[in-house]
Amino acid sequence: MLRFFKSPARFTTSLTTPVFSDATHHVRIIFDYPELATNHVWQSGEPSSVMIQYTAAVKEIEAGWAQSYQELDTVWLKRLEREKAVFTKNFKQLSKLASRPQALLVKQIEERSKSFQEEEEEFQKKIDEKIVQNRHLVVRPSFLSLSTGFLILHQRTALEEKTERMKLERYHNLCGAIARMVRLAEWENKIPPDGGTQQGLDRLAQLSEFTIILDKEVQVRQLVAKDVIASVHHLLDRLIHRRRGNADIIVRASEWKDNERAALVTFLTLQSNWLLPLAWIEDTSKESKERI
Repeated sequence: MLRFFKSPARFTTSLTTPVFSDATHHVRIIFDYPELATNHVWQSGEPSSVMIQYTAAVKEIEAGWAQSYQELDTVWLKRLEREKAVFTKNFKQLSKLASRPQALLVKQIEERSKSFQEEEEEFQKKIDEKIVQNRHLVVRPSFLSLSTGFLILHQRTALEEKTERMKLERYHNLCGAIARMVRLAEWENKIPPDGGTQQGLDRLAQLSEFTIILDKEVQVRQLVAKDVIASVHHLLDRLIHRRRGNADIIVRASEWKDNERAALVTFLTLQSNWLLPLAWIEDTSKESKERI
């Protein structure tokens, strides 16, 4: 504790001796405070009883302040520890609560993205159906409307229009090629036209012509056919992330697992035997060979 008190001797010696001048009588009066104070306080060289009591009171106050300071220091230290513990607990709870809405938001975005993809796919399917219907209506009066040549003609026209629309909509890529293949399979009545792209892939994987190609691929790649078929069921989910942007149709070994890559190659090989096949490439990291 800082002391703001001086002993009587130090106090008196610290006082300056004032000098007063009388301008009228030219008299200087000097007051010697130290001497007066010393004569008043000290008697026979011994401190007075007043000073003894004063000193004792000051020491008692100092001791009380030291004890109070120690008690306050202990109290505030405990309170600080409690506040720190409460803050840490609340921070952890807030962090946990903040992570929940973020995870929920990510889940909602994924669900909406999937729903949007399904709606977009359904919309594209209806457009394709309308194109085929309109081509059929244009030449319906002709005797060719019932011929095989006409069916091939309007399928080719519809397929060409879809391919051009894929480029305009920045959908001419691996994902677009797989969706185009499913639409063509529906037009040629290879599979029922009442499902989406993923359902169409599952149905195509059951065709005998798909199985023939798959058997050759798994033999060359040393894979198991049932594992490749299992990868087909979630193939569209992997393709969705690459659905935008025109690019060459490439199946890269660095982007796909072995079973997925074998499934994609089998599908693309299958469409290579159909009407107006798309050119595609399998990139095995060191060499790429174009296959049509």
